[in-house]
Amino acid sequence: MPDHSRRIVIQSTITTRHVGRNNIHIQLPTRDSIQVLSFPIEMENQISALVTAYVGLPLGMFVVFQNMRGLYVTIIILFVGTLTEIIKYMTRKSKYKCLKRPVGATDCDISNSDGDQSGKPGFPSGHCATSAAFWICVLAYIPPLYRKHIAVVGSIMTLTMMWARTKKKCHTLL
Repeated sequence: MPDHSRRIVIQSTITTRHVGRNNIHIQLPTRDSIQVLSFPIEMENQISALVTAYVGLPLGMFVVFQNMRGLYVTIIILFVGTLTEIIKYMTRKSKYKCLKRPVGATDCDISNSDGDQSGKPGFPSGHCATSAAFWICVLAYIPPLYRKHIAVVGSIMTLTMMWARTKKKCHTLL
């Protein structure tokens, strides 16, 4: 007979993180301790996290449906991401401040969790480049009838990504 006396209780509260950002903390009791999962709730973090969908959607298309276009788009997006990282590496010793992340830049990686990034290379934005590459690839595969609409949506999404990355202080306008 199963023991129904033990229950797992998930308790969620909104608290303030040490850097002043709101997070949802979920406490999961385990046998010996309590594990706390933390998720940021700011809009700029959610928009920045869209970059995972830009990689995951085409990869999923390839894996699930064996759609070669999904593989091509995934390769293009990974190439763009790699290229931005190479450029950041090449400019890491640059004296130009516009190539560096501003003071106060935190949690600028794909998972919004890499801590203080002030003064580290930040140009070009991998998030914005990935967003633009994704929407350009979508345009290439969409029937001509819908291209204007998709171009508008893609432009808005990429501009929104630029706003979010600037709002997070991961990038500057110049």
